[in-house]
Amino acid sequence: MQIFETFGIDWKILIAQIVNFFILMLILKKIFYKPTIKFLEDREEKIRNGLKNADIYQKNLQSLEVEKERVFRQARKDAQKIINQTVAQAEEIKIGIIKNAKSEADKILKKTTFQIENEKRKMIEDVKDDLSNLIIKSLENLTKQKAEKNDSLFITNLLKTELKS
Repeated sequence: MQIFETFGIDWKILIAQIVNFFILMLILKKIFYKPTIKFLEDREEKIRNGLKNADIYQKNLQSLEVEKERVFRQARKDAQKIINQTVAQAEEIKIGIIKNAKSEADKILKKTTFQIENEKRKMIEDVKDDLSNLIIKSLENLTKQKAEKNDSLFITNLLKTELKS
């Protein structure tokens, strides 16, 4: 204890300070250290969970990218299939329209040909009738002229014979 006195240390105060130090340590441990450690452990746990979730999300994102590519490929195939079907249907419709147009054209041609033939026959009959009428009138005129000529010859001959006698 002499050593303490030589250095001017009061051992009662030193013991009180040591006890106060331990009491302060206990109080700080209860109030600050444990909550701080608990906070840091919770924070560390959240970070670990976040990293785990990030890995899981990364794997899910990769699988979603693969799925997205698969869906896009399938959509492209489906779209191409629909385009091909539409082109085929359009081609069938075009062929049908062309067939219908040809059929209509044939019908119109046949109808027109029939009408032309009828008109031709009618015209021929009209020409025949007109020609017949013209021939009949010409013959009537000729006959009339011949009859008149014969009459006038007859009269002339009759007059000549009468005059001679």
